[in-house]
Amino acid sequence: MKQKKVIATLTESELKRIIRNEVMRYLKEEEEVNPEDEKEVMAAFEKAAKDLNAGIAKIAADVDKKNDDEEAVAAALKKQPELAKIANECIKRRRNALTEGKTRNALNEELTLLFIGSLAMALPEIVQLIGKVAKTISVLLGGSGKAGEKLIHAGHKWHSKIQGLILAGLRAFPNFRDMPADKQEKFAGIAHTVIVAILAVLSGKGAIDALSHGSTALAGIEGALTAVKAGEIGKFIASSAAKLFA
Repeated sequence: MKQKKVIATLTESELKRIIRNEVMRYLKEEEEVNPEDEKEVMAAFEKAAKDLNAGIAKIAADVDKKNDDEEAVAAALKKQPELAKIANECIKRRRNALTEGKTRNALNEELTLLFIGSLAMALPEIVQLIGKVAKTISVLLGGSGKAGEKLIHAGHKWHSKIQGLILAGLRAFPNFRDMPADKQEKFAGIAHTVIVAILAVLSGKGAIDALSHGSTALAGIEGALTAVKAGEIGKFIASSAAKLFA
């Protein structure tokens, strides 16, 4: 005889108990955060932000010199198929907007196209720069075994400020500040996620598990962790940017 499938249900009181326990657990974690660790995390990111700003400025200057070289842009896009696909879509959307007399839309597509081309040319250098920034933070937070742990436990409080520091550096990149504000913030979030993933991988399994299963404001962290471990950070950034501008 076929057994009837039993579907477990929660009573209202059981649900309230579960929620209360989760809130208490979160508050306990908040209390366990060392204030000195919080200061250390913020100081590390402020120092790293200066390095990021200087690095982006140098990359931006190099890219600016190449932006008018159509062959160089085409060659760079050829190495980044996902970005090339978005570039082609921008060209089509721009053409359609011009046909329909939508000048503003056409301009937006042109700016996006310019940014995508610049990103494709700069991507190898951006990956190297992010690696250097993560290493700087790691050293300032006590080395590879401790950095990820401190960031995960203390860094969530400063999430917005940390992302703001990254955003300020990225605004030196060609055509980036011409992008809509929400896309600027989301792209800064991609860079932020990659930096945190690198620090977690440097710190070992405990930090990786905490980041994967704990509460976090970082979108796409699982993909970033996989990319860091596989040595495919550039591919992750290109893929994330492609989705952002699709």
